Amino acid sequence: PIKLPIESDQIIIVKPKAFVDTPRVFKEGDRQGFMAMDSSLIHQAIETNNRELFIAEMKNALEPITFSLSPETAKTKALMVNYLGAKGVVMSGSGSSIIKVYQGMLVNLDAFINTYHQKYDIFLTKFMIKE
Repeated sequence: PIKLPIESDQIIIVKPKAFVDTPRVFKEGDRQGFMAMDSSLIHQAIETNNRELFIAEMKNALEPITFSLSPETAKTKALMVNYLGAKGVVMSGSGSSIIKVYQGMLVNLDAFINTYHQKYDIFLTKFMIKE
């Protein structure tokens, strides 16, 4: 099991109204080619229980493809980065949800939720640690 110290981390999930069709994303990926990503640092983070490195190295190779098919998903990520900071922000799966993993309080979180709660489905949650 992964033993990263993430039990106190929180997650904001922001889901745009845009629908992303997973088979279409993979078909487009087959056509365009998938971006190669170096996963050695995230593997190192997991092996050494390095939370900071893990959060810094969270990436999703499907983002460029999904963003080309769904500009709304790309805008959602850009908005979250601008409001809440880039650290720990990544698209979930093939999209369209964008997540941010964080600890403590986010300075602009309340303002973000108050401003965008009608445009997006917004969820706040935590990691569940199960042995």
